Amino acid sequence: MKTDRQPAHEPLFPRETFFACLAHALGPIMMIVDWSNKGPQSIPFLIATAAIYLYFRDKSDFVKHHARQALALQLLGTLGWLILITAGTAIWLILLIVSVIAILVLVGLVLVPVVILSYPFFVLASLSLPLSIIVLGSIAAWQTANGHDFDYPVLARLLDRYLGVAYVRADITES
Repeated sequence: MKTDRQPAHEPLFPRETFFACLAHALGPIMMIVDWSNKGPQSIPFLIATAAIYLYFRDKSDFVKHHARQALALQLLGTLGWLILITAGTAIWLILLIVSVIAILVLVGLVLVPVVILSYPFFVLASLSLPLSIIVLGSIAAWQTANGHDFDYPVLARLLDRYLGVAYVRADITES
C-alpha cells in the first residue's frame, strides 16, 4: 500500500511528549467529568486541546499531529453524542406515538413491544460513544507519553485525506 506520508526523524523533547499526551488525555477526562449531560462542561476541555494544537502547529509536527487527532475525536464525541441522543430520542418517541395510535387498529399491538425493547439498545449504543473515547484516548495518551505515534482508527485517515498529509516518524524507543 502506497502512502504519501513522509517519516520525520527529529528527536522529541519531553515537553512534546507531555503536550501530545495531554491533548489525548483531555478526551477521556472530558468524558468522565461530563458523563451525564454533555453540556458546557465540555467547552474548557475542547478549548484546552485547541490551544495545544494552535500553539504547537508551527513548533512541533509530533504535537500538532496528535493534538489535531485528539481535538477531532473530542469534537466528534461531544457533538456526535448530542446529535445521537437528540435524534434517537425524537425517533423513539415518534415510533412510540405511532405504535400507540396504531393500537386502535390492532396493528400497534405488535409494534409496542418492539418499540419498548428497542430503547435499551439505543441507550447501550449511546453509551458506547463516550466509552470508546475514554478507551481510545487513554491508549493514545499512554502511547504518546512513551514517545510512540498513535493514530485513531479511521479518524486519522479521514484527517489525512481532508486536512493534508499526515505526520509519521520513527519511534524514538527503537534501537
